[in-house]
Amino acid sequence: MTSTIPFHSHKEGDLSGEKTISFLSRIPFHPFLFVIYPILFLVSHNGLSFWDGGPFLSAICLASALFLGVSLYFFLKNARHAGLILSFWIIVFFGVIPFCDFLRMTLLIMVGRSVPNFLLLVYSIGTFFLWRLKGDFQFTTRLLNTISFVLIVFSFVGMGFNALSMAKDDKAVSRLQNHEHIEIEKKMMLVNVLIFT
Repeated sequence: MTSTIPFHSHKEGDLSGEKTISFLSRIPFHPFLFVIYPILFLVSHNGLSFWDGGPFLSAICLASALFLGVSLYFFLKNARHAGLILSFWIIVFFGVIPFCDFLRMTLLIMVGRSVPNFLLLVYSIGTFFLWRLKGDFQFTTRLLNTISFVLIVFSFVGMGFNALSMAKDDKAVSRLQNHEHIEIEKKMMLVNVLIFT
């Protein structure tokens, strides 16, 4: 007597039929967090307000990432695989300039004019390698989701501290202005009293 073992009919990386897998391993949302992280980092690091152009830039970055992600999924038929390649593209795009600056400052390697060529080389080699990978990419998706989420949380914490610091500075300035205003009023009253006497 022979028996058959049932198998799942969904493809690797397809998000349907994987309810037993954790959310962090199943949904590749890390590209969308990685793409807005540089904006949040600049806002947090420089003490700027997110509402001064931040939403517009974030919307453009998210729309671009969504378009590229859908395009990759059309070819790969694997959401987690497409998310991995898209995150690689985003990290290289935002990280190549700081990396070249690091080489220039530490190793005294001038790569200013070679940045486009270097970027194209890294994109080509990395994409070729990642495209040929096989698997369900559950661990990679979980890892990248966790890293991207932690980075976003740190950015929001920094923005919160900056907002509190700016609020304290505004209060200090307001108190100083009120004190100066009171001193001016006292001097004016004293002048009026001397005039009338």
